[in-house]
Formats: sequence, structure tokens, C-alpha cells
Amino acid sequence: MTKKHNRGFTLIELLVVIAIIGLLSTIVLVAVNSARVKARDAARAGTITQIKNALVLFYDKYSGYPGGCIGWTSFKNLMATEGILKDIPLPANTYAHYCGGGSAGGITDIFILLIGFEQATHPILKNDADRTFWGAACTDPMYCLIFQNGVETPD
Repeated sequence: MTKKHNRGFTLIELLVVIAIIGLLSTIVLVAVNSARVKARDAARAGTITQIKNALVLFYDKYSGYPGGCIGWTSFKNLMATEGILKDIPLPANTYAHYCGGGSAGGITDIFILLIGFEQATHPILKNDADRTFWGAACTDPMYCLIFQNGVETPD
């Protein structure tokens, strides 16, 4: 009698290899997603710096800020129309809203800009105004930029 030798892997061996590959791919995907969140928040922080500079220029030009509450797109278009910023990039899935005192189309001496972050632990959130202002809760992960009379108002 001759003995047959099967060359190949057993079902158990194949299942163990598949499980290990699945575990490794899950770990890699979690790490990549975390890096994406950090990258989007870093882009938001850069955008805030651009907005601060743009609002200082707007205030110097008009001795005030745009009045009324407007959404992000309207705010961005206004800054582009004024020639202050051509385009203000904002990562996808970002909540942003602008509200100036007074009426829409007018000039005011105070405004607030809210920009949502994905990480409540981002370092820039330590330097914003954490309070309720005009009914808007400025608590982390919401970054609240408040300017009054040409000066950024700290917490």
C-alpha cells in the first residue's frame, strides 16, 4: 500500500491566516483614519489664521465687520468680493457659521465665527472663547473666534 501525501494547507491553517490578515488590516485602517482626522483639523486651524488676518483687513478698510448672521458660503463670498481673500478652504464635514452684530449688509463692531473641529483635544481649542455668545455655545470641539472693535476677544 502506498500512502498519499496531500500537499496544501488545512482548513484551520487557512482560517488562522485570514484572521491574522483581517486583524492587521483593521489596525492599519484605524491608524489611517486617525491621521485623516488630524489632517482635517490641521487644515481648519490654518483656515482660522487666514480668517483672522482677513477680518483685520476688513476692519481696517471699513472700521467694522459685516453685519447680520450668514452661513459659511456667504461669508467666504463676501471676503472674495471685497478682495480680501480669494478663497478660504474649509475641509469637508466642517460646521462653520458667521454672525455679526447689527443687520445684514451693514457694518458692526462685533462678530463671532464658529468652526467645528473633529477632535476636542486639538491644541488650538485651548485658545478660543469657551462661553455662550448670542445663544451659540462655544464649547470644545467648537472653535469660537470673537472680535470686537478690531481686537480678538479672549475667553
